[in-house]
Amino acid sequence: MTTSEAQVVRDTEDEFRRRGHFKRLFPSMEYNYYKQFFLQGERPLDRLIDERIMAKRRLKTATVI
Repeated sequence: MTTSEAQVVRDTEDEFRRRGHFKRLFPSMEYNYYKQFFLQGERPLDRLIDERIMAKRRLKTATVI
């Protein structure tokens, strides 16, 4: 992962912690569902965030259930 990609991941995690009572729509646990609504298609940073952050959260949720 490059330095700029690592910064994007850190920024995304920081934004998530500051969200308050808002629900993040994208990237989210339902990444594969929501990506269809973006006209430009999947962007590399979206995939990176999904793989680095959301995939871990999906795994935790699946383990808890």
